[in-house]
Amino acid sequence: YDPSVVIIQFGIADCAPRYFRRTESAAISRAPEPIRRAVIFAGQRLRSRSSKRAYVGPQRFKNNLLRFLQRINDTDVTTAILVYVLSSGDKYRSKNPKAPRQIRRYNGIIDNVAGQFDFCISLRPLTDGAEKEHRMVDNYTVSDGYHLASEGHARLARRLRNQIKYRS
Repeated sequence: YDPSVVIIQFGIADCAPRYFRRTESAAISRAPEPIRRAVIFAGQRLRSRSSKRAYVGPQRFKNNLLRFLQRINDTDVTTAILVYVLSSGDKYRSKNPKAPRQIRRYNGIIDNVAGQFDFCISLRPLTDGAEKEHRMVDNYTVSDGYHLASEGHARLARRLRNQIKYRS
């Protein structure tokens, strides 16, 4: 196995503003159902979502990505395509209003780190430009407003193919 192209797609899971830290979520998930529901209910009413409770903080995210790309740099990979965290549409923003700022922050980290390596390019999942993507994202995601629907996956696949052809 010796790829010449590596594609890394980033998602919202690690950077999303949350009600609970990862350790709290793990403990809550092990609690009996009635307790779990009560804790979640209370947490959502007594706390607001916070970027400080994101599962992976910005510095750790940057360090992880930097280390991974340094490892790729030591291989025969000619192209690494870093697919940004998808812009949030209205559906997702209604559930997590603090997400757009976090998404911009983490996509900025992706840009910063990708700029340190000649073999890296960064790519928006649906179209060029964050605002344009924001306006169209709800048409390409499932009901949660974030996960790509089949049409969204097809669009991303076309964008990736175009980048791979361009770089070849």
